[in-house]
Amino acid sequence: MRGRLGGRRRIVTLVRVPAAVLVVAVALCGALRAQGPAPPGAGNVGVTSGDIEHTVARLVNGRLVAAAPCVAAEGPLDAALDWRVTATGPHQVMLPRQIQVGSADWNRVAPRLLALADRREPELRLAAKSTSTVPRFLDWVFVGDARGDPRYYFETSRRIPSPPVDPDTADTDPPGTLRIAVSGFARIDSKGATPLGTKGELRWEEDGRPRGPIRPDLRPLGIVLTATDVVWVMEGRTPAASTVSLFSVGARGTTLLVTTRIGRC
Repeated sequence: MRGRLGGRRRIVTLVRVPAAVLVVAVALCGALRAQGPAPPGAGNVGVTSGDIEHTVARLVNGRLVAAAPCVAAEGPLDAALDWRVTATGPHQVMLPRQIQVGSADWNRVAPRLLALADRREPELRLAAKSTSTVPRFLDWVFVGDARGDPRYYFETSRRIPSPPVDPDTADTDPPGTLRIAVSGFARIDSKGATPLGTKGELRWEEDGRPRGPIRPDLRPLGIVLTATDVVWVMEGRTPAASTVSLFSVGARGTTLLVTTRIGRC
């Protein structure tokens, strides 16, 4: 093709490109665009009570990271506030099931989880000769059957009342109960319970104080299924704040991904 530009002759050569090459180029451009940053709101995990909603984690480079370490709330939290989990993008949300005391499932898993807690207590350096004879109770059990692989969250405790004291004696602690708690995640099969991440705590509970609603130390709110992880969303509650934590519970253990405090920052 010949033409003139600014009075000077130029030669433009047209090259015929096969249609298949154009198709490949278009496909590559589309793939590159697809690999770019996720748009705002894609892959978020949060909690809602219906009236208010807070984003707890965001999907960044395929991993859930904290959206904010603390979210300020106006005034004290309502004791009856009940969160549920929300998720956007590719995530799916399922609800864990609480196993009821005395049910067939309870009778099947309780001996295995109590035996696991008995094994873990000395390893966590909580056992002593004076406490080893105190009965242990299975307080709470939840199960999530994600992708055909049931995993359990449990809480157990021993409760040891303080010895009687003379109320007229100065510098005496008020009567209370020492609580030795072992909790965590586990897998259960015919051979017993395999720990996937457990912890132990000593707690002093002063007698006579109102305890508020009876609830687990960590209450499962929901389970988020990502492309690679099974993530349990757990809540710890105090009168001043709600702490929401995300745990990735895998075949080999448990990893804390995110912790966000909702309340006073």
